[in-house]
Amino acid sequence: MPAVTLRDLYEQLGMTADEVGKLIGTSRSTVLRSAHALGVPVRTGGGAVPLSGPEEIELVKALYEDDLIASVLDAHDIQRIAPGGPIWERFPEPVQLSAPLVKDLYWCCGAGLSHIELLTGQPAESVRGFMRREGIPLRPPGGRTPFLRRWRTRP
Repeated sequence: MPAVTLRDLYEQLGMTADEVGKLIGTSRSTVLRSAHALGVPVRTGGGAVPLSGPEEIELVKALYEDDLIASVLDAHDIQRIAPGGPIWERFPEPVQLSAPLVKDLYWCCGAGLSHIELLTGQPAESVRGFMRREGIPLRPPGGRTPFLRRWRTRP
């Protein structure tokens, strides 16, 4: 599958892997395999890109306003990208993940995988895979992340 076609349809237009496969006459699994091979971020389940809205904008603002997260972003020289619009527009070049950055955001700040996606442009599943490869453990499942608890309880 040509990289430009995959990037245009799956990444830029936000089509599902099934939709791309039907359009170009191939299977969903071929689309996803090609995406992995070409380094195109694969969405969980190959689903459509979720539209951003007021809730996501509020969340991004809250992430940037959080003192712990702000200090980690400053320490790692991570630029703050204005909320709004699809993640691929906000991060045409996603932030390169490093073990110290991910550990700081996840364990020190209590950010979730989706929060790290909103701060770096790296898909949550890519962050999960990075953590697995780097030996960074996940928190036990269930409940709100420490960041969300902090955000929801502040005056």
